[in-house]
Amino acid sequence: MKVRYVDKKHSLVETDQAHKLRLPVDIVQAARRKIRILRRAADERDLYAMKSLHYEKLVGDRNGQRSIKLNDQWRLILSIDRDCDPLEIDIVEISKHYE
Repeated sequence: MKVRYVDKKHSLVETDQAHKLRLPVDIVQAARRKIRILRRAADERDLYAMKSLHYEKLVGDRNGQRSIKLNDQWRLILSIDRDCDPLEIDIVEISKHYE
């Protein structure tokens, strides 16, 4: 799948400028690994099949969005553009789960 960024600053996570995001180093590394997995996935079923991603639909204020677990506290929040073929994933944010 193709990966896009809603906020262009989040694209820094894949570059040597990731420090500008002020994220912990382990979160940057985890995000890079997960984004590589997203790019290799053929469709959403691949993401559900990889139980280690903890891929899930969100509800409430984030209805229509999905999340992938980076660690116990941090999540990669994304949405899927179903109008594209192949599907495209929009990275919405990298956030702490309980904030």
